[in-house]
Amino acid sequence: MRKMRTAEEMLAYYCENRGPKEKRGLFEPVYALHDDLENYKEIEAWLELDEYALVLFWGYIYIYIAAPHETQWIYILTNKRLIAKCMNKHGCQVIDNRKLKNIMVVPKRNEIFFDTDNWYRGLSDVIIDPKDREFIKHELEEVLPYIRQIQEREAQKKKFSGSPAEEIRRFKELCDDGIITEKEFEDRKQELLRFKYID
Repeated sequence: MRKMRTAEEMLAYYCENRGPKEKRGLFEPVYALHDDLENYKEIEAWLELDEYALVLFWGYIYIYIAAPHETQWIYILTNKRLIAKCMNKHGCQVIDNRKLKNIMVVPKRNEIFFDTDNWYRGLSDVIIDPKDREFIKHELEEVLPYIRQIQEREAQKKKFSGSPAEEIRRFKELCDDGIITEKEFEDRKQELLRFKYID
């Protein structure tokens, strides 16, 4: 699993994984947008200091105003958020990973479905290139368990109201009073110490 911080790393990731036709240099006009380093620099600017991109892919959403047309987006799943950046027009959707329940590839429709708490403009009816489908599916299958581990770790941290040392003292008192067993105390102590050093 790659952890990408720079625009150059993200562009290299895309170039290594795009379809064989594009690797031969037979670019369709739309792919010129994908190869523009400036677009990846915009994404790099969105990343926080402790944030890195795990997966990125391009997709389209359909807008119906006077006539249907495609609006192109780049989707970046990081260790903290899902960033959806509109490349045809100005616009960006940023969702904390805690709001992201799942990302599913719908093969028959070449579509990505984002299961979130709310509706977000850039995450509805996302159509992907059929040539990218298997790659995106594979990358998401690898990365989503990692994201879920991060979500679980954050949820566990919230269970502990004080510092690890304070929580250990509190659980020791519960053990001394016979409310929890020695084993339960040791298990909780190890869990607290693990969260203290994991980051």
